[in-house]
Amino acid sequence: MSIQQLFRETLNLVDNPLATKLAQKIYNSYPEYHYEFNSIANTLKLNILDVVKVNIAYDLAMGVFGCTTIVGKNENNLHWIGRNMDWFSPDLIKKNTVIFENNFYKSVSVYGLIGVVTGINKHFALIVNALPGIMNNSGIPVLFGTRKILESCNSFEEAEEKIKETEWLSSGLLTLVNKNQCSIYELLEKPKKRNLNNYPIVVTNFDENNQNACARYQRAKQLNPKNLIEVKTVLADSQVKQDITAQTIFINFEEDNYSLFFI
Repeated sequence: MSIQQLFRETLNLVDNPLATKLAQKIYNSYPEYHYEFNSIANTLKLNILDVVKVNIAYDLAMGVFGCTTIVGKNENNLHWIGRNMDWFSPDLIKKNTVIFENNFYKSVSVYGLIGVVTGINKHFALIVNALPGIMNNSGIPVLFGTRKILESCNSFEEAEEKIKETEWLSSGLLTLVNKNQCSIYELLEKPKKRNLNNYPIVVTNFDENNQNACARYQRAKQLNPKNLIEVKTVLADSQVKQDITAQTIFINFEEDNYSLFFI
């Protein structure tokens, strides 16, 4: 099964004695996820701690991979989002990509992963980009934290407060968007709200002071997409799309029910 191969390749990247120790701590700390972890382990015939390690691979990899997120406004002044999700083994990720949906949120996910990298609920979208930085073993894994925010928060403002008060396991960039509001948070020692520049808003894998050093950031700003059709071209541009681009995702806020789809 290709999903088993993806799990093996992920473990080859992140597995070590410290990762095993952290995985045991995470497993013990989140009993609400035991059923999901055990179901995945039984289905894929894997050790339970290996399943946990794959599910915290974002934190263990410490931001060594990239993504490109672009937020713009249409002629009605409503937001849209286009995004490349970049990770190793992109072909295996493409084969195992699914739209996950429950009563709380919808996300573009991969079989066997319980957290959220790109997701929406009825009130906002929440998206993760990698950012090298800190590791705080007492914090929540980033993709578990984003899932909890999508499950529990019923407004943009509530989500902002939850981002700020949460203690995070590792660093990252969170893009929080609804029809009319957008905030970018840098998860470093403490969550820091970024000052936003002119649209389109482009998020890659650098902090606010160094984002201009990123060629993908510069190219996306230069191409200046005005709508979802144009951003599709930008995300396919040879200076924006990477060899490790695994998913290209779009979110449309024009409809009453926010729509999320991928190619």
